[in-house]
Amino acid sequence: MSYLTLLKSLNYLFNPKSVAVIGASGTPGKIGYTILNNLLKGNFKGRVYPVNPNRSTILGKTCYKSVSEIPEQVDLAIIAVKADLVPEILAECEREGVKTAIIISAGFKEIGEEGKKREEKIAEIVKKGRIRVLGPNCLGVFDNYSGLSTLFLPDTRVEKPKPGNISFISQSGAMLAMFLDWMAKENIGVAKGISHGNRVDIDEADLIYYLAFDEETKVILIYLEGLDEGKGRRFMEACKFATFHKPIIVVKGGKTDAGSKAVASHTGAMAGSYNIYKAAFKQSNVIEAKDIQEMFDMAKALVMLPLMSENRVAIITNAGGVGVLATDALESRGFKVIELDEQTQRKLRENLPERCSVKNPVDLTGDASAEQYRIAINTVISLNYVDALYVCLLFQEPALGFEVLDYIYYAKEFGKPIISVIMGGGLAERISRIIENNGIPSYPTPERAAAALYALYQYSKIKQSYLKL
Repeated sequence: MSYLTLLKSLNYLFNPKSVAVIGASGTPGKIGYTILNNLLKGNFKGRVYPVNPNRSTILGKTCYKSVSEIPEQVDLAIIAVKADLVPEILAECEREGVKTAIIISAGFKEIGEEGKKREEKIAEIVKKGRIRVLGPNCLGVFDNYSGLSTLFLPDTRVEKPKPGNISFISQSGAMLAMFLDWMAKENIGVAKGISHGNRVDIDEADLIYYLAFDEETKVILIYLEGLDEGKGRRFMEACKFATFHKPIIVVKGGKTDAGSKAVASHTGAMAGSYNIYKAAFKQSNVIEAKDIQEMFDMAKALVMLPLMSENRVAIITNAGGVGVLATDALESRGFKVIELDEQTQRKLRENLPERCSVKNPVDLTGDASAEQYRIAINTVISLNYVDALYVCLLFQEPALGFEVLDYIYYAKEFGKPIISVIMGGGLAERISRIIENNGIPSYPTPERAAAALYALYQYSKIKQSYLKL
């Protein structure tokens, strides 16, 4: 399949003009009700057609007995019915020229032999080549730009994030729900979220290729449990293609023997040897995060900061202990916390109180003022051997004024990555939100900030490797 054909086919999935909700319900709490209600009350601008042979209207909309009765060709069918009815309904969709379908229903290969046979029937319909299918056993699609949401989760349970540039591909529907909720809480923008479930047709590789061309997506995140047999090479090819344009971060589920068994019962996928996956990620220029929290931390840095040329980092802090932890965290990730040259140290000594340490970390101590931060920041970030600035701020110290944030914002003009660590409780969280609204990512621990900077440097190296080809 050519890129153009792939993009055209999946565009009906993300940007449909007409959507049929098959299994629509008028009963609050049912899946078919929540999906339909979300579409009608959300930001989706396309036409929505409820389908249920037992109803004439639902939520004020005319209800159709089948897809064949809908007065136009349907771009997307959302199928939320009992599993044993799915093959027949999908076959009707294919006959009626429906372009894409999302099968929400569970009860397929993940439950055993009976479900596997149902899924094989779906696969036979897909092989005819006239309809693309996402699922089964999935949440479907959330698109912040087209307004489409096929999630059967009420807004009272899952907060929706603002539009942004991070997209998430997940085998798990629950992980997608958590991703959207977490991003909304952290005020981080999202472009798209996709839960693909059992991958009877559309798989990770298809979605990666699509997102590689997607203008709204700047960073691709993947939660991966396993790949179906024979799909590994295409997955790696898709990742290599996409990472030329934008970074990919993956979290692998099912790393242990027990985890692999859990994967099989979850989506019916084969988790495989973790060492093989680890090698494949490296060969295809994918950055692996150790867990979900680290993946989100990395994504935030990648979407907010410029890339870095090398791995030399300067630390400025008003807490010596935090400076020590930051040094350990950075060095353990392969960064160089380089000692500042004698001329720079002399300049800092001339302009800062005697109590300050000026080697690296630059420790302004607990009495540090915003003006002292300004002097240190402006002196250090201009050095040609400093590739990134790592600023630790403890606002529990009363001498530190909030104008220090302005001095950090001004330093962005140097075009180097600046990352902040703001530790503490409620005040620290409020200040972190303020600094992030002005384009500086903030983290509550030195280790999380180091992991985020690590992703930035790793993708910088990936980009440099492509330029050398």
